[in-house]
Amino acid sequence: MASIIDTVKNLEKLRHLQAASHYDVEIAEKRLGLTLASDYKQYTQTYGAISAMGLELTGVGVPPRLNVVDVTLSERELENIPAEYYVLESLNIEGILILQNSNGQVFEFYSGKINKIADSMASYILNK
Repeated sequence: MASIIDTVKNLEKLRHLQAASHYDVEIAEKRLGLTLASDYKQYTQTYGAISAMGLELTGVGVPPRLNVVDVTLSERELENIPAEYYVLESLNIEGILILQNSNGQVFEFYSGKINKIADSMASYILNK
């Protein structure tokens, strides 16, 4: 399986923000009350947050619109997403959210239903 770093660096028209520090990641985890998946930590500590062709992922230590803490806490209030998930991507289509859990599994959240769609971030990105 491809690593998250290799998967992201090969994306077409990749744009990214400043990498998050280890401290930034720890603060994000404390504010969210969970442990971020290891692939998500690697990704944020390399890229901060990204956008590429048809993809815009949240990150750590980035502006509020893409900040995993801000987006997740807001969505928890609005959509009642369970506390064991954080927002990986907000598709901005009919309220569809892409969530991840601490084990790295990726889920689609829509109309109160959560469905597993990938075993990892890399798998999600490659199959998008």
